[in-house]
This record gives sequence, C-alpha cells and structure tokens, in this order.
Amino acid sequence: MNGQMLNLWSPVAQTELSVQRRNANYKPNIWNYDSLQSLTSSIYSEEDYARQANELKEELKWMFVDAISTGKLSILRLIDSIPRLGLASYFKDELKCYLNSISRSPHEYFGSSIDDHDLYATALGFRLLRQFGYEASQELFQGFVNEAGKFKPSATFNLEPLIELFEVSNVGCEGENILDEARRFCTQKLGWWMELGISQKLSFSRNRMVQSFLYAGGVAYEPEHGSLRKWLSKAIKLVLIIDDVYDIYGSFEDLERFTIAVDRTNRTREKRRCLINVLLYDGLECIGS
Repeated sequence: MNGQMLNLWSPVAQTELSVQRRNANYKPNIWNYDSLQSLTSSIYSEEDYARQANELKEELKWMFVDAISTGKLSILRLIDSIPRLGLASYFKDELKCYLNSISRSPHEYFGSSIDDHDLYATALGFRLLRQFGYEASQELFQGFVNEAGKFKPSATFNLEPLIELFEVSNVGCEGENILDEARRFCTQKLGWWMELGISQKLSFSRNRMVQSFLYAGGVAYEPEHGSLRKWLSKAIKLVLIIDDVYDIYGSFEDLERFTIAVDRTNRTREKRRCLINVLLYDGLECIGS
C-alpha cells in the first residue's frame, strides 16, 4: 500500500504542486442544498389543484368523442396534438384504441385520391402509425404516384400536405422507394431556398433551413403569423450564411471587401462582382417581397 502512494517529495510530485491551474471563477450556485430543502410542492398537491387536473383530463377525453362526430381527420389531428403537448402518458388507452382502429382499417381514415385533403390525411395517419410503432405500408401512397413511382405532376398540393409528406419521408425505411421519392418531390416543391441555389453555390455554409424555421416558430407560434415565420426563417438563414462567411470562408481581404459591399445600400457593379453578396442581396429581396 505504501509503495503505491505518491511520494510528496519526489520530483514528479513537486512538479505537480508547482503547476499553476486555471480557475474558471464560476459564480456560486443559487440553488444550494439549503435552498432546495426549503422548497415544497405541497401547494400544488392540494385538493383544488388535483380536482382541476382531473376535470381537464375528463374534458380532453370528451374531445375524442367530439372528434368522431366531426370527421376522421379530426381524430388524426387530435392524436397528433396530444403527444406534442406532453400529455400522451395520461391518455394511453384512448390513443391505443384509436391507433388500433386506424391500423386495422387505414382506408376508413384516409383515402388515396389526388387532392390536398387525402394527401394530408394519408401522410398524417401514416406518420402516426410509424411513430407509435405500428406497421404501415408505403403502398398507402400508391394512389398519389404514377406507374414510374413518381408523384403525379398534375397534383398541385398546398403547403400543409407537402410539409406532412416531407415528415413522412423521415420515418421511411431502407428500400421504400415511394418515401424516397416523397422526400425528393417535397424538396423540389418547397420553394425559395432551393430556387436560390445557395446550398449548392455556397457549399461551405451550414444548411440549416429546418432549424431556422423551428427558431421562427418559437418566436411567432400563433397560427395567424405564418408570413412572419417565413420571413424570420429566411432572415435567420441568411444571418447564418454571413456568420459562416466571416468564421470559415473569407480571408481578411475578402471580408474587408465584403463588409464594404454589404454596407452600401445601392446595388452597384462592384456588388455584382461578388457572388456571395449577389446571392445574399437576392435573398434579401426575396424576403422583402
């Protein structure tokens, strides 16, 4: 035992003792042990709060009944909303009951005709089945594709079904060609970002379009603020590009010229010579429009 102990007077030990260690100088934690012990949750476990919680649970259970009378799509949307609100653990039986029904008879909940309503319902129902561990065949989308396995070009879908179809492509398995085609189709249809071609021409920059939209959704989550979310998503993405230009791509001379060009308000010939600035200017014009 003694032979394994470090000799404090050895050269190695003396070197260790003489090393100057850095100190991060962290501030004291306000949540110390005494503070945590003083907290109590008893005010939230009183009968009034328990009663209110039970009443709200019963209310939500009745929403399942109401959803049946308003249509099968309402049931799908309700099933989708409950886990997003963190309430799935309270309604396991109800969710299991309806998901079992959907799994047994999917065509009763969504069809396969070429219109927005059916594509949205089919994509939503398919995603829910996959996410909750049920089997769901990609053949449910067979009515939306032609003989070559491509989504029918005559279909002009709105944004909501396209986004839902894109989410479906993220729960696909290897070899599911229809879901692979769904991703390609949605990427092509979901607009301005691909049209600008920034991800191809500025390959050094981070491709963070979805994350940008999620940030925007956190700021402006109300349904009526859709335009604001789109505008803010574009602005955040362009800020990321500028950040990558400064942090990764540009030399000192490039950044000096770039900064001067960005500071100018008119679109001069010198601006046009800089590919990055032209793309960003076009992007900003797109935001403005």
